[in-house]
Amino acid sequence: MIAGKNNKKDSGAASKASSKRSLKPKILIAEKDTAIQGLLASQINLQYCESFTINDGDELTQQLIINHIDLLFLSDSFIEVANNDVHPQTLMNKLAALIKRIKIVSADTRIIVISSKSSQNSIPGELMEAGISDYFSLAIGEQRFLAAVSSSLELLVAKSQAKRTEGQNFIEQTLSSYKRPRRKTQNNQFINRLIRNIPGNVLLVDKAHKIIVANTSCEQFLGYGKKALNGQFIKDLFSPKLYSEVSAGLSEVTLHSLDQINEKDFESIVITYKGEGVPVRCFMRPMQFSGQPGYVLTLQDITHSLDDKASHVAQLKWQHHLNEFAKRFISLPVNEFSKVIKELLQTSAHFMGCERVYIYRLDNARRAATLSYEWSADKETLKTFSRNIPIYPDASEFQSLAECRPLLLTPKYNVKIKQITENLGLSEHLATVDAESSFIVPLSHKSQVYGWVGFDIQRTGRHWQNEDMQNIEELAKVINQAIVRKKYEEMRQSTHLKLIETHGKLSEQAYLDSLTKIANRRYFDQVLRTEIGRAARENSHLSIMLCDIDNFKDYNDTYGHLGGDQCLQKVARTLESSFQRAADFVARFGGEEFVVILPGLDMRGAFEAADRMRRLLYEMNIPHTSSPLGRLTISIGLTSVKSPAPESASELIEKSDRALYRAKYRGKNRVYAYTKKPL
Repeated sequence: MIAGKNNKKDSGAASKASSKRSLKPKILIAEKDTAIQGLLASQINLQYCESFTINDGDELTQQLIINHIDLLFLSDSFIEVANNDVHPQTLMNKLAALIKRIKIVSADTRIIVISSKSSQNSIPGELMEAGISDYFSLAIGEQRFLAAVSSSLELLVAKSQAKRTEGQNFIEQTLSSYKRPRRKTQNNQFINRLIRNIPGNVLLVDKAHKIIVANTSCEQFLGYGKKALNGQFIKDLFSPKLYSEVSAGLSEVTLHSLDQINEKDFESIVITYKGEGVPVRCFMRPMQFSGQPGYVLTLQDITHSLDDKASHVAQLKWQHHLNEFAKRFISLPVNEFSKVIKELLQTSAHFMGCERVYIYRLDNARRAATLSYEWSADKETLKTFSRNIPIYPDASEFQSLAECRPLLLTPKYNVKIKQITENLGLSEHLATVDAESSFIVPLSHKSQVYGWVGFDIQRTGRHWQNEDMQNIEELAKVINQAIVRKKYEEMRQSTHLKLIETHGKLSEQAYLDSLTKIANRRYFDQVLRTEIGRAARENSHLSIMLCDIDNFKDYNDTYGHLGGDQCLQKVARTLESSFQRAADFVARFGGEEFVVILPGLDMRGAFEAADRMRRLLYEMNIPHTSSPLGRLTISIGLTSVKSPAPESASELIEKSDRALYRAKYRGKNRVYAYTKKPL
């Protein structure tokens, strides 16, 4: 008897464990501290939940959408702040803003905030208003923290079990409550009436996977008439490829006892009566009816959620696409501009599903617009018919562009309806290349329109969506910034060339370093003052790099002064090859020190560029036997400012020098960015 009780107890425990494993709520840990990640993961494993861990804020939205997260542990370490001394209220506001964005993406996800930067124990008002479920501070101590986490996980598991089994339990309880003995035909009639009135898309299936009865909602969902599904096989509702998964899932679903149930759910595509595929989430649960084993199969339509997920994922990919090109344009040499612009246009056209994309630039002297760049999937291009478009100020479409307003055109229809009695401006030209629909965004600088970027659709029945037009306007901003930046860099390059032409050999002697043949300190001081003034006028960033060859005195002692001179020349060539934008300026600052001016780059962009150069020199593996690393290395101090004051030249150099000292102090062969923290 005792053994029997123990077996029953073990069976009950196994039942509970099996139930938990089958439900498996999904939990995301958004925490940068690996120690805290480990604490949370250990508690999650105890509850048989499925967990994911990220330490990068860029992955947060994608994980929420792709994995259907039930609970998010969100650490305040995910909030990027300017420095560690940020005001607590600012941190809470930033955290609340992030939570609101998360709720837009995944409204059903419960959020628990973990604070390592605040000792507050109660839920802050800002976070409560944003919609969090709970708030834990690490200041309460590890034991209390783990107890709070465990309690929240137990509540999640309980709610998940109740939610996922609610529909199946309703059927099971209703059927089991009917105890009066009836003949088989009477019992089947009762089951049919019962199932047909249950909410949701429900099918009763026997062990041979034959449909016994489908409820009214399911018949309507799949487009079948009344009782038309009865007697059909499940395989008729799925394609052969997908049915193998459904069949395997049904085979895994078994009923060991009324207390030990193995259930399953997964996503698939069901075929309607009209032959259309509909994405569904299938919930399968074993059950006995009429004394025979069978299954309850519930089909949940997930078309809307998949559409939303696909749309959001596509939007994330588009933003990543634009960000990558925007970064490339920042540090792009002028001679590579055309190649990258064409690549951007082609990849964007493929992303948007368009047949043509183009950029026109205004030529005010000729009163025309000239085709600068074009990508076309068709043999007939604008280069053939409309390389130059005359500008007529009275044309309605040109008037809209002049007012810096985007245009949504139907060129072929416009030309047909107007019958060329009115000068439209653009439609006549776009109709010659069979453009059914065109969206055109003006390009402007300082409120002056200098061109436009346009996308064409040649297929009838395809229309622009609001998301498409917003994406194109964002693309136009990236193109606009790139073109303006290229223009200024060409102006700078022209200024430098004119200076050399004007002063000839005298200028070369006065402004170039005789050994390395790059700019000297005198020329650097002059250019720095010019760039500071430009950055102040344009409200743009300006970054300064101060570079110093590590252990150069030892290099001279080992390889001699001739070897030292050759070393300086190699470093100068490496710097020139690393910074090839027209705006970039490389100079010898003095001795083994070099300096680089990087107009338009903020601290992050300048740091990435500086570190690329440092790695390049390191990988050249120039021998330096007196160095601990056995090769030549360089240390770099970096500072960046936005809209600098005219008198800040000496201050920028001083800050870069402090950052360089810090790089040397920390071990050399590194880049260090200036901060206000004391050494």
